[in-house]
Amino acid sequence: MQLIQAIPFFCIFFLFILNLGIKRKLCCLSSLSLLYVCTALFSAIFMVLKPRTGTPYVRLDAMIFLSICFILLCLPALFFKDGKKDNDLKFVDLPDNVVRFTTYTLCILTVPASLFYLYRSIPPLLFYLSSNLGRGAFRDSLEFGNNFSSIESFITRCGATFGYCAFFMAIYCFALKKQKFWVILLLFFGALATAIDSLKTVTRFVIFHNMIFCAVCVILFLAIIPEERKRTIKRFFLLFFVIMSIPFMAISIARFKDNIIYSMVSYFATGPYSFNVDYAARTEGGVKAGNGYLICGLHYYIYDKILDTDTYTEKQLYFENFYWGGDQRLGNSPEIDNIYRGISGAYSGEFKTIAGIFLLDFSPGGVLLLMFLISILFSVAFMKGKIRSPASTLLAAFYFYILILSVMGWTFVGKFGFMVVCLILLFCLHLHIQRKKALRSLHSPDEQQNL
Repeated sequence: MQLIQAIPFFCIFFLFILNLGIKRKLCCLSSLSLLYVCTALFSAIFMVLKPRTGTPYVRLDAMIFLSICFILLCLPALFFKDGKKDNDLKFVDLPDNVVRFTTYTLCILTVPASLFYLYRSIPPLLFYLSSNLGRGAFRDSLEFGNNFSSIESFITRCGATFGYCAFFMAIYCFALKKQKFWVILLLFFGALATAIDSLKTVTRFVIFHNMIFCAVCVILFLAIIPEERKRTIKRFFLLFFVIMSIPFMAISIARFKDNIIYSMVSYFATGPYSFNVDYAARTEGGVKAGNGYLICGLHYYIYDKILDTDTYTEKQLYFENFYWGGDQRLGNSPEIDNIYRGISGAYSGEFKTIAGIFLLDFSPGGVLLLMFLISILFSVAFMKGKIRSPASTLLAAFYFYILILSVMGWTFVGKFGFMVVCLILLFCLHLHIQRKKALRSLHSPDEQQNL
């Protein structure tokens, strides 16, 4: 069983070695990202011996399918230009007036959201940390409306969707001294809106996701900034990551006082192992496809508003049933939980890889097609990139963020997650257009084509 579980690891380890041969550099983002994925896939081999829930369960067809998905996802990393021979790539910056307008706009959009969520989240978090309640009982005691329960909830939620853009601009401005320090601090604070909101339900993964995105952006900009700025950047972000780690570790210790080491390791390694039962549940167990609800959801929401139906709500209730049998029963039926328990005794709400999330939404063929399109999109973008710019750097940060978290699932779930993806891509386009405008009056048409 462990040998079968190791198939994805060997596939991605081969790509990691191939990337090292191409880049001739270990301390670059592509190599480090592939190494992290390899480590998670390797750790999953040992999850077979002691699963978080259920009995050991491994399938050859599931691991072959997962290997193909990860190969497609990891391929663009080979084409990203961050090797030894790429150190001298030119960086084309943005005009200062564009940076000022963009940063002030992001502050206006995100800072009110963070303030609202801070006011709402800190009292419940402090109560949980000082009480003896389990997380499930604590969450059941909370009463919060959905994102449309009030006008302020809707506005703050929309503002929070700009968090990744705000993170990127904050790091960009700090690395290249493009804005006043107080503006950069406001950008960081605004970017943390979603993470602050997650504290009310004692959730760790949003904080971890924010830390990963910031780390990716910092590594990308360290390859651009002058040598004398690197020490300052490293000190600042070391402090930032320590501060971000405090609530993450506090929640972890409060939840897993007696088994903290195993809980931390399994947090990163369960996804590839749990894909076995995800694959069985979808292909043989009768778990229905979401048909795009998880990775988009917006089409169902718009459809319901136009035709006055309840399709979106029905999908939402159905997928809440994945968490029916854990420490908190969100769903209205144990249907899905029973399917998972019948296959291996596993809990249906365990971490899922990016392929696992996509598989809950589409058929196996649809998942492969989606992974192929993602692979082609980023591979072509990285192969054609002849310079470094804020737009290309953000696109690279987006890809490596997805790659690193792929062993734990797809970050941008639901209609608001889909909006975040659209905003990131539109923001990349905005930065690209602004750079082109700035260059238009400075270069000949042939030079513009190259840039």
